[in-house]
Amino acid sequence: MADSEEPGSPAAPKKNRRRVLMLVAVVLLGVVAGGGTYAWKRWKPAGGGHHSTTTRMGPPVLVSIPTIISNLDTGGQRVEFVKLNATIEVNSPDDAQAVNDAMPRIQDAFQTYLHAARADELQGAGLYRLKEALFGRLNVLMAPVPLRNLYFVQLLVQ
Repeated sequence: MADSEEPGSPAAPKKNRRRVLMLVAVVLLGVVAGGGTYAWKRWKPAGGGHHSTTTRMGPPVLVSIPTIISNLDTGGQRVEFVKLNATIEVNSPDDAQAVNDAMPRIQDAFQTYLHAARADELQGAGLYRLKEALFGRLNVLMAPVPLRNLYFVQLLVQ
């Protein structure tokens, strides 16, 4: 009997409310299903679930940077020097050869940065900031060559 009632009857608002709720539920279900499908296609690994890598990661290759000795910015006071031995970690011998070919540019970038640094900047957490700054400059210089890390072998401030 409720199906044959007039729109002005008291049961009509309940029927309309159910329809609206059902419509909202269907729309929400569609949005959630579409979002899930998008996320699945966006983040699933290529190749049907298998990780595909184009280059095989072998053991790292270490390239030593020749010892760098530079004077620090003291603002006209007593002269202070820094001595730095560092090593660059790369993925392959080909990358190591590219780093060796660019060694004069690398040394110039290190010298330029160290000459502008102050001795108090190289104390405590300043060593971490120095490493991050030099590694960032290395990445810019060696743009197509991926670098893994920069290691300080020796850092002496005198």
